[in-house]
Amino acid sequence: MNFDDVHQHLEGGGIIAYPTETVWGIGVLFDNERALESLIELKGREVSKGVSLLVSDFYMANEIAQIDSEEVKRFLQIVWPGPLTAVLPAKDFVSPVIHGGTGYVGLRLSSHPLVSRLMGVLQKPLTTTSANKSGEDPALSEDDLYWLPEQVRVVSEIGEGAGGQKPSTVVRIDGAGVEILRAGAIGEEELTRLAHICGLHLVESK
Repeated sequence: MNFDDVHQHLEGGGIIAYPTETVWGIGVLFDNERALESLIELKGREVSKGVSLLVSDFYMANEIAQIDSEEVKRFLQIVWPGPLTAVLPAKDFVSPVIHGGTGYVGLRLSSHPLVSRLMGVLQKPLTTTSANKSGEDPALSEDDLYWLPEQVRVVSEIGEGAGGQKPSTVVRIDGAGVEILRAGAIGEEELTRLAHICGLHLVESK
């Protein structure tokens, strides 16, 4: 896989599809407004929902979101890389197209080998949203990408498909509270345990 070619495709405003440790995702570079709009149109997604971002490491996450608490830092360093999207206060420069006007941004550090290598080349966040039309079932295999137009580049290698049947778990972290927004690959019991050892606690969904 030539990741430099993929990088050029993305820098030109292109969309890619890629496997993660959960389901297949599609994405664009986070700082390309035109590409973001094309992605949202392709998904049929409401702008108010925003889109999450893949980051290459904790330092990149800290550039995008406000991560001030040592407890939150420890929690993220334990659960990442892995199938968890953390919704955190976004820094001012993050586009409203990404945070949906909420002021919060979802961040994920994937453990998938292909995604890890790709993010190391890109050196900037990549949007991550499941590779399906909004409201439809997530793509579990490359065959499920049949609906994508040909200009969407599929990034894959033999033996490195998507790794699971469930999407990432999505949590919002406010202060010491961890709220599950979407159930997924990491269960509530495990989240409770991890939050507790970091000085955080689960709170009921609003």
